[in-house]
Amino acid sequence: MKTSNSYYFEDISTVFRFGKYCGRPLWSVISKEESYVYWCINNIAEFTLSKEAIKQIRMLFPMFIITSNFTNHIGEPQDKDDYYGNDNSFDDRNKNGYCIS
Repeated sequence: MKTSNSYYFEDISTVFRFGKYCGRPLWSVISKEESYVYWCINNIAEFTLSKEAIKQIRMLFPMFIITSNFTNHIGEPQDKDDYYGNDNSFDDRNKNGYCIS
C-alpha cells in the first residue's frame, strides 16, 4: 500500500497535515471528534494508520471501534521516502496558518 506523507499516521502523536484538524495529533482528534477519523477512513483512500497507531488507539481509547473499513487503511508505506521524504519537519502550513492541500 503506497501512501503519501500527508495521510500516514505512524502513531497517535502524528499530526494531521490536512483538513480542519491540521496540526493536531491523532490522539487529540479522537478525543475531540472521533467521527472525523471514521470520515477519513471512509472518504480518503490514502488515509493510513500504522499497526502501532492501531495498537495505541485500542489501549488508550477502548471505546473507539475499529470497524472492518479500517482493514485497507492499516499498514506501512511501501517506500519510507513517501512518508519521511528528505525533510522530516512538519511544515505543511503556510504563513497564514492554513493547511496546504
